[in-house]
Amino acid sequence: MILYAMLALSLRSSRHPFFKNELERTNCTDKLTKLSWGLIANAYCNFDIDDVYFQALCLQAQVDSGDGKLERARAQVAIGLRIAQARDMMDSSSLDGLGLADRARRQEIVWSLFMLDRMLLGGNTTNPSAPTAIFELPVIQNGPSPPDFNSQPCELEISLASVDSGAPLPPLNVACLQIQSIRIWECIIDYIAQPPSSTDVPLWRHDSPRAAILTKLLDFETRCEMAGHVLASVGSPARVLEEPELKSYFVIWLRFQLSLSVFNCILNHPFIIHVKTAPLKHKIPLSFLQKAYEFSLIHANWVFRLLNHMDEAKLMLHDPFLGHLVAIAASIHLEHTSSQYPTVAGSAKQKFNQCFGFVKRLSNEWPRMQAAVCLSTRANGSAYPLPVESELCRR
Repeated sequence: MILYAMLALSLRSSRHPFFKNELERTNCTDKLTKLSWGLIANAYCNFDIDDVYFQALCLQAQVDSGDGKLERARAQVAIGLRIAQARDMMDSSSLDGLGLADRARRQEIVWSLFMLDRMLLGGNTTNPSAPTAIFELPVIQNGPSPPDFNSQPCELEISLASVDSGAPLPPLNVACLQIQSIRIWECIIDYIAQPPSSTDVPLWRHDSPRAAILTKLLDFETRCEMAGHVLASVGSPARVLEEPELKSYFVIWLRFQLSLSVFNCILNHPFIIHVKTAPLKHKIPLSFLQKAYEFSLIHANWVFRLLNHMDEAKLMLHDPFLGHLVAIAASIHLEHTSSQYPTVAGSAKQKFNQCFGFVKRLSNEWPRMQAAVCLSTRANGSAYPLPVESELCRR
């Protein structure tokens, strides 16, 4: 069951000569997807539910998501969460009596379901299938360590509630930070989904919903720095060319660093700012608009820089979730390509092309990404910025 789902997921990025052309590879992955889905459905119907079932379900949900079958992916994850909740797998006591390997696998299953449930939010689906409060299982505390960092196993069990609270915690590993970043994504989707009103707390005030998310992002950045997960501490991902054992660390590091940068892009995106401030008409401080504009560009530049690091390291991230995020950063660069200043326009064009190239490469693996490529191409040809709303609604 796991094998078919794993092959259906991993063969999307394969360039093995076994496949003579793209059509052969597509036909093969389609057959594997059908076989995997059939085995998962049979296991569910026969009540043959075990850790293997959950692992295959998580893999298959990622395949369906990338193929554009969002409703089936969401349904799979929702069913998995309901079964896990019915079996008390969310509770920390469910780990009692389990060996280290079984314990780690159980945590990976539950937190994979948590992240998938939130990564599939968007469009008409703005609420997760399972509320955050029921996830009482300790977050994952194993995983690759930063380079040149001798980590000791953390004996303290850390809950997501303690991470959310901002309480002092020991340095968190990249797996735990990845979970926290997806929790922030959930907050962003909820914020964007709320229709603007003239009675809303203004965005520039410290007690606004936007400010609360920015505080979470700042806390996230602080935790990254404390644990040594910042660029100044870990160095360039190109280190993997000389130290291949660091590859697993930098793949996760690039993922949550890209997510962090794009989350800041979204909160400061001109389109989102325009929609959220429309009811206020002319009551918006100019200084707020200027700062939001500057911050959106700063973080979009970080996306460009991280993609350059990824290319230098000869790494590639194959997650369509990241593809849609990078497309949002691309929309910010695209707006600057029409600048009246040739230097600014030329630099923006280079950065847009880098972001667009990443999205286009993913579209060769995942049909769902092709819509983002078409939208970016049209926007680039017409010299109009790519609306962030378009990408969020297609999630």
